[in-house]
Amino acid sequence: MKTLLAFIMFVASTAASALPEELRSSDPGWRQWGSGEMSWFGIALYRATFWVRGEAADNSPANWPSALQLDYRRDIARERLVDTSIDEMRRLGASEAQLERWRPELQRVFPDVREGDSIVGLHHPGRGASFYHPKNRS
Repeated sequence: MKTLLAFIMFVASTAASALPEELRSSDPGWRQWGSGEMSWFGIALYRATFWVRGEAADNSPANWPSALQLDYRRDIARERLVDTSIDEMRRLGASEAQLERWRPELQRVFPDVREGDSIVGLHHPGRGASFYHPKNRS
């Protein structure tokens, strides 16, 4: 789980609109921790925003619920998202055994994304993660 959190925090280094309604309505204490744009050779891939709840915004968010929101700027196939995520977790030190366990789960929860879509990964300390895919298509 530490590797997954490290991956989420890494991706968070790359601004978004607002946290999805289902998260904001369940807990109004969410605050933006940071945001940025991820691009590859000048091509915008997504905007990322890292959200924290309550006191986490005043100290380290590692032990507090947090959310990473990715707002996609282009279409990306599910398999590409999974492969890229696995490659990045490998680079951050995840074991091959962990990656083998996580790959089918990532394939299950990651959709094909289109420009304008969002994926929000919610980290529940000590319990795991959940994912939201609110569609922002016109």
